[in-house]
Amino acid sequence: CAMEADLLRPDGERRSLEVVGEVIRDDLGNIERLVGAVHDVTDERLATAAARWRNKLLDRIASVGRIGGFDLDLRTGSVQWTDENYRIHGVEPGTPLVLKELLERYDEPSRRRLLEALKRLDTGSSREETAEAQYVTPDGRRLALRITANIEDEPGSRRRITGLTQDITEEREAGERIEQLAHFDTLTGLPNRFLF
Repeated sequence: CAMEADLLRPDGERRSLEVVGEVIRDDLGNIERLVGAVHDVTDERLATAAARWRNKLLDRIASVGRIGGFDLDLRTGSVQWTDENYRIHGVEPGTPLVLKELLERYDEPSRRRLLEALKRLDTGSSREETAEAQYVTPDGRRLALRITANIEDEPGSRRRITGLTQDITEEREAGERIEQLAHFDTLTGLPNRFLF
């Protein structure tokens, strides 16, 4: 038999316990004794709750900032994404990902920039790369993404690249709108005095 219990100590501190017990019977089936163990799991529960809270906070921050994470295995080309990265790219969470297929969704200049950055990371000529890229989602939306990547090559582990993807589409569109307002008349659309 196993159960969980809360214990209130004389000093007022609450402790969480896991209790496991077993009945020992005699040859006739009568209960002879009860043996068991009590394990204090308070610190483990607190650590688990704190980790869960941190993960929820990081998920909220990633969602608000539209920032997703990724991990690329250089040997196999397989890619792991955070849930926010799936949302940014418009891909169903949990879909298996391979670098070669993902690169096809970027326009040609972006694909070239990303491959060059990956090569610099893989050859060791760079430890960190940042690139802006144009991505087309499966439903046809064009996104402006800022991708920052680091090489992870700890001794004894496989070489991989980890990083962040940030959706900067709204930021880019706002910049273009400001540029338009600064250089063209809002009523006629003609160049203004600044361009003249």
